[in-house]
Amino acid sequence: AEGTPALGRFVLLSGGRGSVAHRGGEMTLHAQDLVWLPAGEAVALRVAPGSEGILVGVSDALLAAAIGSHA
Repeated sequence: AEGTPALGRFVLLSGGRGSVAHRGGEMTLHAQDLVWLPAGEAVALRVAPGSEGILVGVSDALLAAAIGSHA
C-alpha cells in the first residue's frame, strides 16, 4: 500500500532445505541457515516439502534502530 515501507526479510530455515533465487544467482539453504533478503530486491524463496522455518519482515528504520551505532 502507498505510504507503507518496504520490508526486508530475515529467513531462518530451522529444518529441511530450500533455496533463494536472486539477481546474482541462486543460493542453497540448509537447516539452521539465516538469510537477509533486502527490501526492494526481487527474490524467490523455495523450500522443500516438510521444511520448517520463520520469515520475519523488518523495515529499514527498525533495523537501523535495532543496530544503532554498533554497525
